[in-house]
Amino acid sequence: MIRSAFVCILIPVCLSNARAQADSTHADTTITASNAVYFEFGGPAIFYSINYDRMVSPDFGFRVGISNIPSSSYLENGVLGTLTFPIFLNWFPRALSQWLEFDAGLVIQSGKFILDYPDITAHGSFYSVGIGYHYQPPDGGVLLRLMLTPLFFSNQTFVWCGASLGLAF
Repeated sequence: MIRSAFVCILIPVCLSNARAQADSTHADTTITASNAVYFEFGGPAIFYSINYDRMVSPDFGFRVGISNIPSSSYLENGVLGTLTFPIFLNWFPRALSQWLEFDAGLVIQSGKFILDYPDITAHGSFYSVGIGYHYQPPDGGVLLRLMLTPLFFSNQTFVWCGASLGLAF
């Protein structure tokens, strides 16, 4: 657990440091791709999510997503699982093709789920914040995100991370 948390922190820090040492000629880059659709493995929706991301200014954006946490009781009572809807605000301190990204938001869920480790039960909604690396060419193309996303449940905090791949347009 500690090793995976360390790796989730180390990757974005190394990538942001490498970008900070790069040529500063990209500082005047105009962002023309303000929309993105991507698949996130892990992240605040726990297992996976499909997301839409919209930049409302060069430094700020928002995202909404949908996911389903499968239910182990599907065969017993026909419950498909718990739908989750991550809703987040994004902040990019520098408007570049490769960003350090901060986000914060709420994950609304349609039911209850229980994580086996460490006995987390979630009802209604929970919160998350994130810090990580966001690569997106200014004029669109492949989007890549690597994020550390701790989850704040009513009874405890759970360290988590996520990786995203999609298209910006």
